[in-house]
Amino acid sequence: MKKIFTLFLLSILPIYSHALVSFENLFQKPNSDYFYTCSAQQCGSWLGEQYQILVNDLRTISGEYNISIEFYEYLYQLDNERTNIINNIFQKYENTSNEIAEEEDKYSLNCQKYEKYLKTNSIKCLEYNNSEDSRINQINSISVDLSNAANESILTKEQVDKIQKLGSNFTSYLVRLKRELVQLNKTLTNEIENSPNYIDEKNRIAEEKRIAEEKRIAEEKRITEEKRIAEEKRIAEEKRIAEEKRKAIAEEERIANLPENRLIESYGYYIIIRELYEGSYYITPQQMSKAKEQIRLIQDTLTSKANLNTDFLWDQAVNQYNQNYSDSVEIFNASYNSRADAFASLIVLSLTDLAKEIGGSNSIEKDF
Repeated sequence: MKKIFTLFLLSILPIYSHALVSFENLFQKPNSDYFYTCSAQQCGSWLGEQYQILVNDLRTISGEYNISIEFYEYLYQLDNERTNIINNIFQKYENTSNEIAEEEDKYSLNCQKYEKYLKTNSIKCLEYNNSEDSRINQINSISVDLSNAANESILTKEQVDKIQKLGSNFTSYLVRLKRELVQLNKTLTNEIENSPNYIDEKNRIAEEKRIAEEKRIAEEKRITEEKRIAEEKRIAEEKRIAEEKRKAIAEEERIANLPENRLIESYGYYIIIRELYEGSYYITPQQMSKAKEQIRLIQDTLTSKANLNTDFLWDQAVNQYNQNYSDSVEIFNASYNSRADAFASLIVLSLTDLAKEIGGSNSIEKDF
């Protein structure tokens, strides 16, 4: 279907682009200077010639012979009125034609949807399309009259009123056409939306959306549940690992606290102290004597609680010493070393702590 608003644009384009008779220059400089200067009889021959040309043009467009200052200013105001009227016509056209374009787009779509859902052509669409030539003729008639009036070299009140009347007819026709399209679209929309096929499709789409939403929610729940299970597994695994570590530490402590292992540990401290004592740098005679008392106490206490092969355990301690400490002790005994001194103090303290732990109060020497 032809776009009616496009025909409007083609018909009114000369007015919008100001490709029509204009009287503006008759009232602007330098013509206004010619008129006011020479009307006061203060112009020379050249100005007089320009003034006479201007007056002749004013007489032609107004139909009046006597062009006074008052009448010149009246014509100026009339020209402004004419320009405003033409601008207002186009502004109304522009606003309404945009609305018509939107309604025509809706109309075209509605006619297609009508055929789709009702399986037949709309009588209203056919009637509207068949009346298109009549509307085009009406547009041509109004637009030609308006263009002719706007292009006549006449500046009178009657001519300005004529332009205003034709412009009013023009814009009124636009408004009527827009209203007709609005009402037609409402009617078509109502018939379409109440048709069984349209209702079925809307219900189908609604059902598809409902199912899709249920699937989305179910998927979100599934993902959430998987995350929850994975988190529970992670926490359970961390607890399992922590429990295994705790048991391993407890087992290490249990093994370390076995009487045979405690005695091997005590023997080890004593051997280091004895070997350092031979170097004469780090262990005093008093400390050596104390170490002997402590190792004897520890050995007696542990063997009283368990059947221990002290010779075998002593050999175990000697082997550990030879593997881990003998080389370092030999170096320490070669010359004084502050680091070795600190090491010796730590070993003495460790044996003392074991004696207190294993032998109890008996590990403290009576000094009174």
